[in-house]
Amino acid sequence: MNSKRKNFVFVSCREDYLKKRREKRFSIDKKLLKWIKAINLNPILVTDIDQIYYFRYLKPLGVILSGGNNIDELSDRFKIEKKLILWAKKNKKPILGICHGLQMLAYLNKAKLKKIKNHVRIRHPIISKEKNFYPKVVNSFHNLGLFKAPSNFTVTAYAPDDSIEAIRHKKYNWEGWMWHPERDKKFNIKLILRAKKIFRNKV
Repeated sequence: MNSKRKNFVFVSCREDYLKKRREKRFSIDKKLLKWIKAINLNPILVTDIDQIYYFRYLKPLGVILSGGNNIDELSDRFKIEKKLILWAKKNKKPILGICHGLQMLAYLNKAKLKKIKNHVRIRHPIISKEKNFYPKVVNSFHNLGLFKAPSNFTVTAYAPDDSIEAIRHKKYNWEGWMWHPERDKKFNIKLILRAKKIFRNKV
């Protein structure tokens, strides 16, 4: 890794266990890496808590909590993401939670996730007063949803079934999207600009 490069961001990874191989693997969608590059950031993929300490000298601008997996308190991913959130809070850094990432922010702030129908592999409109920030229609790849805002968060977008699609923290520069910006065939310019503002602390 070239230490001269700037605009680093911590990125969490999905965690899977391969029974046949008896292997635990961390991974990330290459499309997400391309999207992160599109918002002018260089990802630091975090697969171990100690990396948060080791890579602090790169002065990461913030955290992206990636999609994939259900929340599992016993998983290494849960422990890593919890630590990343604490790091962001301590250092006053921005967080963008994508799908699972939004769910993680909500879960740690006393929100209840519920099973939800008709939100897997579809596209649907969203309802938001912040039309300059979000597209009119988003993709959907989740089977757990929220119907009540997490503690200390404001809802910024809803789906037509009243489930929550986007949230923002009332104090910290933390935002969560239930959709996957990287899975659009063409990256949405509104989301690119919004993400850039988040990591420049210009909310």
